[in-house]
Amino acid sequence: MDIADPRTVQAIIADPRFAPPPPEPGPMGTMRWLRSSVVRFSSGETHARRRALVERDLAALDPAVLRKRAAESTVDPEDVPTAVLAGTLGFTDVPAALEAVREVAAAYHGGAEPDEAVATLVKLAPPAEPEVLANRIGLLIQAYAATAAMITSPGEPPVRFTRRQALRDAEIDGVTIPAGTVVRLDISTFPFGGDARPCPGREHALALVAGVSQGKR
Repeated sequence: MDIADPRTVQAIIADPRFAPPPPEPGPMGTMRWLRSSVVRFSSGETHARRRALVERDLAALDPAVLRKRAAESTVDPEDVPTAVLAGTLGFTDVPAALEAVREVAAAYHGGAEPDEAVATLVKLAPPAEPEVLANRIGLLIQAYAATAAMITSPGEPPVRFTRRQALRDAEIDGVTIPAGTVVRLDISTFPFGGDARPCPGREHALALVAGVSQGKR
């Protein structure tokens, strides 16, 4: 079921009767581990805890520094956000991390399970608790999938859709959505998540995009 009305979309995102479809867990360093450990696919208290981890990492990153490094970067423009973030977060081999992120990002929402690429990112990342590590990798994936889209397709929504699953029967705008139903929400009018679930990295993403634009001059 697709839902496009902006008011309804935000209502569902804010409604505790809906949550991101829960990923299947897996061993540390695998694609299933990554999906089941990141803030993107979590809800409730788990989401709040993981969001706090992401916000802590982002608070240590100065957007002005990210903008400067993006302007100075020599990689392809669409790769700049991921490359700059990887270097700033302390990943030891940025080209290798970038290559692994490409593969992982393509499978982030399901389908393939590039465990070897995930293991590479774990190896290249600074040592950290598993949940912290997973969400640092998640930042790189968001930079590749969403921030880069702001560079390659300016004016277009960086993320078009997100999904939610009804945890129990719920009535929305007079329509009953049975428990277990997965709805696809059009978030193209909310490039940074809107009020219900705002993106914690908005300022950093805009700084990276601005840096790329500055570097092209």
